[in-house]
Amino acid sequence: MSLRYAPHRVVAFLGLNDGMWPRPELSPGFDLIAHAPEPGDAASRSEEKQLFLDAVLAARDRLVLSYVGRSQKDNAERAASVCLDAFLDAARRHVTEADQLVVQHRLQPFAADYFDASPSDPLPTAGGPAVGPRVPASYAAQHLTSRAEPPASFFDAATRLSAPDVAKGATLSLEDLAAAWTNPSRYVVRRRLRANLDLDQDALRDQEPVALGGLDKWKVRQAVLDGRLAGQSDAKLEAQLMRSGLLPGGAPGTSWVRQAGQEVAPLVETVLGWGETEPRAVDLEVGGVRLAGTVRRVSGERGALRYRAGTVRQKDLVAAWIDHLVLEASASSAARCTCAVGTSGTAHFTEVDPEHARAYLAALVRGWRRVQRSAMPLFEHASYAYAKELGAGDLATYAGRVRQNGPSDEPFRPPAKAMKKARAAFSPYRGAPDSPPGDDGDPYVALATRGRTDDRGEPDPFVPEEHFQKWALGLWAPLLHHLRDGVPQ
Repeated sequence: MSLRYAPHRVVAFLGLNDGMWPRPELSPGFDLIAHAPEPGDAASRSEEKQLFLDAVLAARDRLVLSYVGRSQKDNAERAASVCLDAFLDAARRHVTEADQLVVQHRLQPFAADYFDASPSDPLPTAGGPAVGPRVPASYAAQHLTSRAEPPASFFDAATRLSAPDVAKGATLSLEDLAAAWTNPSRYVVRRRLRANLDLDQDALRDQEPVALGGLDKWKVRQAVLDGRLAGQSDAKLEAQLMRSGLLPGGAPGTSWVRQAGQEVAPLVETVLGWGETEPRAVDLEVGGVRLAGTVRRVSGERGALRYRAGTVRQKDLVAAWIDHLVLEASASSAARCTCAVGTSGTAHFTEVDPEHARAYLAALVRGWRRVQRSAMPLFEHASYAYAKELGAGDLATYAGRVRQNGPSDEPFRPPAKAMKKARAAFSPYRGAPDSPPGDDGDPYVALATRGRTDDRGEPDPFVPEEHFQKWALGLWAPLLHHLRDGVPQ
């Protein structure tokens, strides 16, 4: 408002509702000026009224004064600011048809009145007679897409991205390889198309936490698990979590830390019983690329270890499987097994022949190359549920085919109920509090499978099914063939 005395061609004053301008005076109880006002004391309401008058007098070509005249809840009439009422009273004394200056717009741009009449029809005014041409709304018919028109396919059979120049011996990190096979849709959209569909989960809270959600509970458990493994006391852990803003203050925060400590106690015992671990760097040539990375926790006597203060998810198994293969394929870094520990239980991978490990890794690299050009028809939860329906014999048979990387004389025929399990895992029932996660809630999967339809024109992300079956078994058949429950003895 420092330039309020300078003339302006157009002046617009929005939000002139009662109680909004002038703003109500909210004086604290210890304000002596409010209790005993004297002439010359500052009065905020009077100053804001003067600011309104200065803004009106500064307009030269056009003046726009606006307020919300109807309630969004029940369409009840809302009062205007006393400044606007005083302005209209003064206008009525000097203008014959002052009410024609007031144009009553609809509350929403998609109101029926904006579409029932032609754009040349006038808008209603407060005084009754219409004035001025009707302005087309932002939701005008010519800008609308026909509802009958289905969305275009994001990836179809002919869609091929320009493959990056992957020279022979190019470096491929273990994390990239795991990400490409865990969620290929997310990988191709984020890494290849550089598009991010994730919501901002790091936004500042506007409420103090009291009851923790599922993700916050996991963060507390993980922090307590890492702290206990590092030898920190519960009091120090609680103080750190309090400062992070993750826990409520006082007794509720202490209760959450105590509960998390009880839940991770078996994990702490299992991880400490694994023995001392150290990071181990790996570097080997497989499938025309150089696989390089670091396996974070490796025991010289027992093998690699992964743990998390939650359920061992499919993505955790894939990452542990890749760690296991690169260690087994490295002659100098052979590991007896790789173990994945979580609150849902413990699983481990048995020993793999070094040549077989290289063959499995070469198959994974071929899948990574495929994701550079197009989305792989592979879904995390659906593919795991599909492969779990196969028996041990079928898993061993297809694992052998993955190692051979060639056509087979006899086609592989998985059980019919496997696809039913895959479809149920893709779109699970979500009516229960502990409903399992599905793939259909992933925005990257929804985008990559958009527009896929079956022969009847119905949406079907699995079309064609044989492609999904091929890639699902290419990942999970060797993994499940070597996966065992519990901690190895």
